[in-house]
Amino acid sequence: MFTGDNYRNVTATGAENFTLETGDYETIIVNTTNETSSLIIQEGDDINSTYFILEAGAVIHRGSLSIGQEMNMSNGTFFYDNGTTTRLGFTINLNGTLEVWTNLINGSTLEIGTTGKLTLIAPNTTDMNYTLNITFEDLTILPGGIINATGRGYE
Repeated sequence: MFTGDNYRNVTATGAENFTLETGDYETIIVNTTNETSSLIIQEGDDINSTYFILEAGAVIHRGSLSIGQEMNMSNGTFFYDNGTTTRLGFTINLNGTLEVWTNLINGSTLEIGTTGKLTLIAPNTTDMNYTLNITFEDLTILPGGIINATGRGYE
């Protein structure tokens, strides 16, 4: 766990789950050595970062995350977005899997790379209707990239 409220850069490596407390960060880099370890942003935590780089591992997000400029996700990474994420003037370079719960994803640029996947978190009942609202000035899906809502509330 990292403590305090103002950081320049944080690089997280290792094989254990870890958390970030509420605070302001310039750059957050997640590069875990164990594919089952995760950065956990807990409910009630408020994280602000200019850059967010997911090189290896996963993020389980249940709090509040504000990313000022850019998010990069490498092949094989996973971001479970079940919190509040603010993306102003924001670029996403997606080569991992981004699952969104809030059903809204927006920013300035989204590039879904050849191994990227944007989807909804699977609904927990068949009675719920889920939608995915995607709003970007520039949206590029490279061959092999995918936006997929199959079996996730879309009929």
